[in-house]
Amino acid sequence: MRLPPAVILAGVARTLEEDVLPAVESRTARGLVFAALEMLANVQDLVEWRADVREEELASAAAALGDAAAQLEASGLTADAARVRDAVAAAARLPDREARGCALDAALEDVLVVADRERERPGIDAVHAAVRAHLVNQAVRDLMRAQRPLLNRISQG
Repeated sequence: MRLPPAVILAGVARTLEEDVLPAVESRTARGLVFAALEMLANVQDLVEWRADVREEELASAAAALGDAAAQLEASGLTADAARVRDAVAAAARLPDREARGCALDAALEDVLVVADRERERPGIDAVHAAVRAHLVNQAVRDLMRAQRPLLNRISQG
C-alpha cells in the first residue's frame, strides 16, 4: 500500500517540529527548520505519486503470477489458478502501463490472500516463493532507481 504523499510529508514535518526543532539551538538553523516546515505545509497537498511502470516490471509480475498459478494448480487449487490466469490475461488487454501495473498488483495481492488462506496445504510455499521472488526483485529495482542518499555529505558534517 502506498501512503499518499501528503501523509508522508506531514510526517516529515511533524518529525522536524517535534524532534529536530527542540534540539536546534542556533537561531539561524531554527529559522531554516521553520522555513522547511513552511515549505512542507505549502506543497504537501500539491504533490502526487509519479508512476513510471516499466515493461520489465510488468513482465516480472506476469511471470510471477504465471508461476504462482501453476503452483496453485499443482496444489489442487484449480479455480484459484484459473482466476489468476484470467487476471493476467485481462491485465494484458489494458491500454496503458499504469493500468496494467495496478491490475497485476491486485492479482499479486489476491494470490497472497489465497496462499494465506491455504497456508496448511502442502506445496503452498511454492506459491509464496513465486510472488516473493518478484517482490524482492521489484524492491531492488525501486532502490536502484531511487536518488542516492546524502550519506557521504551527512558524514562529512
